[in-house]
Amino acid sequence: MDSDWPEEDSRVDRLVRGLKDFILGHPERLRALHRWLNAVLRGAAIGFCLRGGLHVVSLAFALARSKRSKQRQTRQQSLWEKLTETGRYTAFLGALAGVFVGVDEGIAAIWGRTRTAAWRAFAAGLACGPTLLLTGSGSHNSLAIYVLLRGLVLLLGYSWILAPQTMPTAYINFLNYHGGKQLYHYQAVRELTTRNAQKLPPAPLKSLADTRHADFCRTRPCSFVHPDRGCNENLIAFLPAAYARALPVYLPVYFLPAILVHRRRLLDSKAGPEILAKVGLGALRSSAFLALYCAFAWRGACAGFQLTDSCTPVSIPATCWTGGLALFAEKKSRRMELALYVLSRAVESFALCLGQWGYVRQELLPGRLDVCMFSLATACILHCYSDAHGQHRDVFRSKYLNVLDFVLGSTGLELGSICHHPSTRDLLAPHIRRISSLARSLERISQDADMEEPDTPRGSFEAGISAFRVHTSMDESR
Repeated sequence: MDSDWPEEDSRVDRLVRGLKDFILGHPERLRALHRWLNAVLRGAAIGFCLRGGLHVVSLAFALARSKRSKQRQTRQQSLWEKLTETGRYTAFLGALAGVFVGVDEGIAAIWGRTRTAAWRAFAAGLACGPTLLLTGSGSHNSLAIYVLLRGLVLLLGYSWILAPQTMPTAYINFLNYHGGKQLYHYQAVRELTTRNAQKLPPAPLKSLADTRHADFCRTRPCSFVHPDRGCNENLIAFLPAAYARALPVYLPVYFLPAILVHRRRLLDSKAGPEILAKVGLGALRSSAFLALYCAFAWRGACAGFQLTDSCTPVSIPATCWTGGLALFAEKKSRRMELALYVLSRAVESFALCLGQWGYVRQELLPGRLDVCMFSLATACILHCYSDAHGQHRDVFRSKYLNVLDFVLGSTGLELGSICHHPSTRDLLAPHIRRISSLARSLERISQDADMEEPDTPRGSFEAGISAFRVHTSMDESR
């Protein structure tokens, strides 16, 4: 039995040596390996920082809003869910970048860079689409359509109130929260709309049975949606609270990418304050958009209820379009992105509504349609990004192009021999040197303190500080 181990070890050693010789013995293969490693690390880092940063900010605001002990278990569950989601998105973006670079380099190595230049990135984009499965078992149709299309506020209002099952749970929770009402308010509006569509006489609503509106018996919901206030008064009172709810959404959305993309310029005395001012203004402006969007949508719905003296499946989508007027609060470069984002949500919801209404059979739709759409989306985007040696890169905005270059490689595109410059090691090297220098300085201070016996604690502290300064200056001079 023991005699078999050396033979097995020798086989493994031969395999390892063979792989090393195959990769390290060829400069082009070594470049491809370095590009793949850099892409995986950077993609994973972006997923961790963006998703994790959003959750950190949301948890901080949640803790600030509530200190009650009975919500401690709920917060712990929420923390675990957010950690899990952060890990999933870290794996998703790392795998997406790794699969794309791996397939891109593999095709180039097998069939040649010149022969495959026109379609290689398209094929690699198709291959990396299934990495979307790493984000969890739930479908991501809206994400896939958003990437593919890049509003239909009417259908959104209908789906939110009357068919919430046709939208992702997370998005429904988002709308419920920023709608500024209690859950029973939305349930009561849905119940009232269904009764009016069936032409039933006014009667108390089951959704309001345990509330102070249990005696409600009308055909329009204004009296329990904003009691003790008129519709216009409610619009004015709604805005400050809506703006406070919107700020935690957009602060991390603006500041985290700025830290990642402009990490060096932020430390500059001239460029740093200018960048922070633009980022802060953008966050404030987008928060105003979301607050106005919700306020105008409610006011439009109230206007429809007043005009028709009813609440029906037609009046809600026909009047919620007023929320789209808030788009003018955003800058022009953001308006198309927001419109396409809302369009992606609406298309997803409309497709599911068609199945619910019986116009399309559910078995005809693929089980994970979002993966198919996402694969096609990434293929189209990455085809424009790097196929034909990058001749179509001018269709991207500079900020998107900078992110793609940072993750997938920024130099050598015109030759088909892509690499990261600077590499991830080069980016981390200055920080590692600083940490090492600090560790050496602290070690020297500790050694000096052991050798000397100061008379007073004050003298020991001052001696330590002076020694730290001397050692730090010596390290910097080196």
